[in-house]
Amino acid sequence: MKTTKKPNNAIIYCRVSSKKQTENYSLQNQRDACMKYAIDHGLIVTRVFENKKGESAKTMKRDALEELLQFVAKNYRSLRTIIVLKIDRLARDMGDLLTIDKFCMKYGVSIRSVTEPTDDSPSGRFIRNIHGAAANYDNDIRIERTIAGMQSAVSSGRWPLKPPMGYRMSKDSLHKSILVPDDKADIVRDAFDMAAKGTYSQREICRKLRDRGFKIYEQRLGTVLRNQLYKGYIMMKWLEEPIKGIHEPLVSEELFDHVQLILSGKRRYLSSHVRNRVKFPLRRFIVCEKCNKTITASKSTGRGGKRYAYYHCGKRKCGFGSVKHEHMHLQFEQLLKNVSPHEEFVDLFSLAVNDVWQNRHDLKKKKEKKN
Repeated sequence: MKTTKKPNNAIIYCRVSSKKQTENYSLQNQRDACMKYAIDHGLIVTRVFENKKGESAKTMKRDALEELLQFVAKNYRSLRTIIVLKIDRLARDMGDLLTIDKFCMKYGVSIRSVTEPTDDSPSGRFIRNIHGAAANYDNDIRIERTIAGMQSAVSSGRWPLKPPMGYRMSKDSLHKSILVPDDKADIVRDAFDMAAKGTYSQREICRKLRDRGFKIYEQRLGTVLRNQLYKGYIMMKWLEEPIKGIHEPLVSEELFDHVQLILSGKRRYLSSHVRNRVKFPLRRFIVCEKCNKTITASKSTGRGGKRYAYYHCGKRKCGFGSVKHEHMHLQFEQLLKNVSPHEEFVDLFSLAVNDVWQNRHDLKKKKEKKN
């Protein structure tokens, strides 16, 4: 059978691992070296594929690489060679390199490295795999060092990753990175304060924050409210227990833990239509004398279809029974008359409230000046 010889067409693949790539590996240098290789070997370059965004070679999910493989599958009849500066520009994972190599062999397209002489013979492919294994080993060493550095930072109470909302990275007296509150810290504090009341859903908290000009969605808010970093602790997957951080907490441990109980359902959350119902203002404020549970309220329908409002215990079988809401309100009004404070105590209480407010206001001003 007569076979058709492929033309000497080639394509070039270039990749930088970061926007601050060193001179020897810049896209321009890679292109120039690959073009020279093509000329020296009588190859005609028909297209250049470049990953310009600093995508890692630890994965095959790179725009230019995926585009290159699609191009090979469509144009393999007129394509002879893929040229790269080094094998690690193509892949730093041995499994990925073998996958790409097998894919190219299937379509009869060769891979050539400018700086690492290889060919499609068994020995040539063996040498290419050695270079691929070396890149994989170097990559594993870098990962190991990065993890060791992160573990060292965490063990000393330092956050090693991107700062979460409400924090920014700064330097301490030892010139080491440390989290410090930023201009969104008060937003985080307010979110926790609203969540702790148990009277706002996460959707309502998001809406209130958006009304103040800060856009946040429920999913991100949920992540914020569960992040132990805000109460001063660092938690990583490899840790059995959280580590106390050296950064400034945005909320107290008591407030954070209280919010977790509400989020987990261990503290009752009242929906707005229930908690704000004017018909039953004493709901949740009166305790059952039989079982010590808080009194709730509801309406029932009489024989003529008329609706009647009653206060009753949430635990139906405790024996408290039910009380018409107007009778309960009259009893409560009478109680208030009997426990009304003397005028001199009211004046004293007013002074105490003003004094506490002034102290908190002064503390807040001092914190704002420090930040």
